[in-house]
Order: sequence, then C-alpha cells, then structure tokens
Amino acid sequence: EVVICTYDKRCYSVIDLLFNESPASMPLGGDASNPMSHAEYFQNKKKVELRYPNARPMVAVLGRNNSTIYLPAEVVCCNELEPRVKTQLPSIASFKPDERHSAIEEIKRFLKPGAHRTK
Repeated sequence: EVVICTYDKRCYSVIDLLFNESPASMPLGGDASNPMSHAEYFQNKKKVELRYPNARPMVAVLGRNNSTIYLPAEVVCCNELEPRVKTQLPSIASFKPDERHSAIEEIKRFLKPGAHRTK
C-alpha cells in the first residue's frame, strides 16, 4: 500500500504497522544519552504538532536507500480507495438529469439581478 505523508506530500510504501508503539512512546534513533520520541521530533524538527501523540500504530515505510522510516498514523493518508468504495463512487458522485437541471436552474436564479427574493 502506498501512503501520502500530509506534511511534505511525499509518497511512501508501507512495510509494516507497529501496533505496540505510539509517537510518544517510540524513541527516535540517534543520541542514546538524550533520547527523543517521535512526537518530540515532529514538534521540534518538522514543526508539526501531533494531535494524538499517544495514538497507535506507528507506520513503518520504505525510505531512501531501503531504510525504514517510522511515521505517526495521523500524518499519513491512503493514496487509493478501497475496491468497494470505487464501485459505489458513480452512485455517490453522480446526479440524475432532473436533479442536475433543477440545481442549475436554482443557481441561475441567483445570477439574474432581482430574480430571487429574500425571506
């Protein structure tokens, strides 16, 4: 599954979901003497304040040079609709001709000066 990161609009391939970790609980690799959580990293380095720092899971995605990047679930969104939703999309997004015509006529009333009355 490919996801889009909401803060930088980059696409990543999901490789795993870590249901036992959250942004606040998962330490960021780096300085072992002063560990930083992913929530702190996003707030300090990316200037993105997480609304749900304790929410699980963390999303493991494929980064540069086949490295693994861990992203909070709230900063990623899916790139594709489920097949079930795709099949329902025409009925959700389409209007019947009579509905479309009446909606257009209603809008046209507001385009003619004095054609509509306020109540």
